[in-house]
Amino acid sequence: MQISGPLPFTWLPLLVLLTACSDGAGDPGPNPGSTGDTSTGESPDTPTDAGPSSSGDSSSTSITSTTSGDTGAGSTEFADPGPSCGDGIQGPNEGCDDGEGNGSYGWCTETCELNVCGDGKVLVGMEGCDQGPLNLDTGYCRSDCQLGVCGDGFLFTGIEECDATEASEAYGQCDATCTINRCGDGHLDPSFEECDEGPNNGVGEGERGKVGCDLECGLAGRRLFLSSKLFDGNLGTRIGADLACQNMAKSVDFKHFDRFRALLADAGADPADYVLEDPAGRPFILPSGLILAASFAELLKAGPGNGVTTTETGETLHTERVWTNLNVAGTAYLKDPASTCANWTSADFTKSARSGWNAPPPGDAAALATWKSQKQWLSLETRVCNSAYRIYCIEAT
Repeated sequence: MQISGPLPFTWLPLLVLLTACSDGAGDPGPNPGSTGDTSTGESPDTPTDAGPSSSGDSSSTSITSTTSGDTGAGSTEFADPGPSCGDGIQGPNEGCDDGEGNGSYGWCTETCELNVCGDGKVLVGMEGCDQGPLNLDTGYCRSDCQLGVCGDGFLFTGIEECDATEASEAYGQCDATCTINRCGDGHLDPSFEECDEGPNNGVGEGERGKVGCDLECGLAGRRLFLSSKLFDGNLGTRIGADLACQNMAKSVDFKHFDRFRALLADAGADPADYVLEDPAGRPFILPSGLILAASFAELLKAGPGNGVTTTETGETLHTERVWTNLNVAGTAYLKDPASTCANWTSADFTKSARSGWNAPPPGDAAALATWKSQKQWLSLETRVCNSAYRIYCIEAT
């Protein structure tokens, strides 16, 4: 609105009102609810860095810093989070803290707890194992976190038969392999076993013409041996001769020593009357286990191989005279008491009995052939009863 010339008095109030309205246009003034400073002409709702307040109080400008009214100028300080696992400083809630050394195999675990036996974590150099709650003195990992091994004195169930801190090779005791020394373990205990082939006991013949081992760790055959002792014709009857054989067998720990009989005939009996065939088919053998004959019938028919050359003690002998009173068929040569050293009760030189020859000289093929064909092992010649000869002892049953 343009006004020219002098203003009439009546327009003056209207002009003043219009001027006032024009000066406040676009500036609505402070919000009646605001307490901000309006001296700058800026809205108090606009964030600004106004520096320290006139009251000296600190006002936060972010969630990670504070301002200090003491310095008179703005400064930023980070909050201290306190100790944490892995920083190498043991905090109040930590059992340990080895920093970068923390780990499942160290003395301080990755969770800042001491590595102890039973926590399931192996402390290298101190523990051999650690299965936590599965640690057992009878298992793979013992309660002291050491491996269960033979000789530690703890029985590893299902693995060891026994466990002694001091092993013994004595029969029935715990040996160095944590097995009980017994028949069937494959280790020979001479005081208790004649043989031991472990799982092969009782399954067949041995090697080089020898018999195998039976389930009782005895040789799987019946022995026939030459007596180590010499006897004249006074044997105390044939029963006395049987007793002599049993005593010799017992002296060397032959099993079933009471089954041995003297291979003799008298006026009343032949060997076939008391030597029985074995239902199990065990052959006749020397004490060494060498097979002589598959049966008693074969023994009488074909002979004992190259001779009954071994005594109960294991001594090897040849060309030894043996009392028998047998003929080549294995029956009594004579049943007249006078011809059997008075039924084996007399050493009188006027009486006699038939004798055999245990084996020809070794290496003499011609003598061996004659010995076999004539069955000289049973019957060779008659001798007077004051002569000192050996006897055959046979496992009769």
